[in-house]
Amino acid sequence: MSRHDVHGPATPVAMLARVAATLLLAVSALLTAAVGGVAAAGADSASSQAQDRPLPAELTKYVPDSAEWKRAAWMVIPTCAGRGGDFSLWVISVLRDTPALLEHYQPSASAAAARNKAILDGYRALGENALDTVPAGYCVDDVRRWAGADETMKPFGFAWGTTGQSSFYCTDRDPDSTREQEYNRHVGAERGPCDGFAISCDGAKTTGAKTACAQWNAFAENHVRRVEQVRRDAIAAHPAVARAAVTTSGSWLPMIGIGAAGLAALLLVPLVHRRVSRGRR
Repeated sequence: MSRHDVHGPATPVAMLARVAATLLLAVSALLTAAVGGVAAAGADSASSQAQDRPLPAELTKYVPDSAEWKRAAWMVIPTCAGRGGDFSLWVISVLRDTPALLEHYQPSASAAAARNKAILDGYRALGENALDTVPAGYCVDDVRRWAGADETMKPFGFAWGTTGQSSFYCTDRDPDSTREQEYNRHVGAERGPCDGFAISCDGAKTTGAKTACAQWNAFAENHVRRVEQVRRDAIAAHPAVARAAVTTSGSWLPMIGIGAAGLAALLLVPLVHRRVSRGRR
């Protein structure tokens, strides 16, 4: 017994339905493959951006225990000799090198060239004023005693910049990463521009230590406010525009193919319908 004996002969309407269903399935398969491919490409791109890359020569001084680190100004200054280095000088250096740090650790920001330039210009201005804004003479051993030792924290072995942060990030991160997971990922300096430099004062026991620690955190809070203003101003002056979305590579090609397949389906179904109608006459 044949299939037609069981189900009956195929009618023109059934044939049309089969054609339409086949076309829809083909379009659906294309859509699934393309969306999956684009999503995977997006994840791979974000992950590759977050990978460590060799530091430019001018930034190697921030790598703890490197030769450049050991001869950096904050490590050799006499006033903090034998006291772990000068945290104040390190912060001043970080603020001055912020544009280079951002360009290395947040290269995706260059996608919006005008806005990125405005942000970097704002950070340059903050760096130029660093000597006037950063409290001087804070030796690392003193700050570590106030904040509490934490050898996992880069680069000096105490926590900084974990409270009172800016809402902005300064590194290209893995898609599922959190700020907390980024604290000790690189050399530490890359966090300063956005995380700020606030420290805990729980270990400051004397009146002088409490006053000095409070003065430091007043600077840290003011820095974060300035960072927020720099980036808000840049975003306001250079808002995102729709055409930025088209500055992509071949990732749109699958979507174009889907559109073409869908259009073909819409054109072909009426054609089949007309041919079936002629066959009935």
